[in-house]
Amino acid sequence: MKENDGILRRGVSRVRGYWDDLRSAYAADRWRGVTRSAGRHLRHAFLRQVGRGESERALIAANQRYWTAGREEGVPFEDYSHWLGFGPWKDRDRWLKLGQAHFGMFERLCLLTGTRRPVRRIVEWGSGGGANAIHFIREAEEFCGVEISDASLKECQRVLSAAGYQGFVPVLIRADAPEQALTSAGTGFDFFLSTYVFETLPTRSYGERVLRVALGLLRPGGLALVQIRYDDGSSRGAQQKLDYFRHAYRFTSYRVEEFWKIAAAVGFRPEYVTLIPDWAEGFSGDLYAYFALVKPDPS
Repeated sequence: MKENDGILRRGVSRVRGYWDDLRSAYAADRWRGVTRSAGRHLRHAFLRQVGRGESERALIAANQRYWTAGREEGVPFEDYSHWLGFGPWKDRDRWLKLGQAHFGMFERLCLLTGTRRPVRRIVEWGSGGGANAIHFIREAEEFCGVEISDASLKECQRVLSAAGYQGFVPVLIRADAPEQALTSAGTGFDFFLSTYVFETLPTRSYGERVLRVALGLLRPGGLALVQIRYDDGSSRGAQQKLDYFRHAYRFTSYRVEEFWKIAAAVGFRPEYVTLIPDWAEGFSGDLYAYFALVKPDPS
C-alpha cells in the first residue's frame, strides 16, 4: 500500500509539474510556447516508458536552448543566472553573499598553495550576472567571462562597468563546442573559476571536456576552483538522463571521489575538496563540493 501511495504521489507531482510548465510556456510565448513544451513532454514520456535517456547530442542542444531561449517557454532565466534584481537576487546583500563565499575560498587556496597575490588574469566559466565577478575584479587586471548566453555576458559587463571596472573580456561560445574558449579567450590565466555551472551541464562526460579546457586555459602553476553537485546516493543527488528543461539546475552530479579522479586524469593536481551538504547562508543550494585544483608546473 505504501509503495502504491508513493507511486501515486510521484505521478501527481509530475502532472502538476507538466501543467505548471505549460502555463509558463503559454505566458511566455502563447500557443507556440505550449506546442514546444507539450512536444518535449510527450517525447520524454515515451523515452521514460521504454527506459531510455536522451542522447548527449540532444541534451547539449537542450542546454543551449535553455540558457539562450528559455524565456520563450517561461524559464526564469535571469533568476537562475544570478542577475541582480531578479527573483531572490532583488536583495542585493543576498546576491553579494554568493560571490563573497567563493572569494573566501579563492583566498584560502592562494594561501595554502603559496600563490602570490594579486593574480593578474582570471577566467570564469559561466559568469552569469556577475555575482562572482563583482568580488574578483579587485584582484585582477583582466576578468574573462565565458558563456553560452550573450544576454548574461552583456549583463555581467553592465554590472562591472557600473562598478568602474574596464577589464572585462566577454567570450561567447556554443554549448556544442566548449573548446572554442581556448582560441577565443586565450591561455595563460592565473585562476579558473566555475560555480553553479557543472550541475547544469548536460552530461558527466561533457563536464570532463570543460575540465580539459580549463587546464588548457591556465598557465603552469595556475589555480582552479570548480564546484559540482555531488551524488550522495539519494534520489535528490542522482544524475538526470532526460528532460533538461525540467531538471536544468540539478541535472548533472558526480560522486566526490569520481570527480577527484577525473580531475587528476585530465592533468590537474587536486589539493582538497570542501563539502556543503546542506543549505547554508551564502550558497545557492545543497550537495555542493568545491574542488581546489592546481595545474602542475614542470619547471
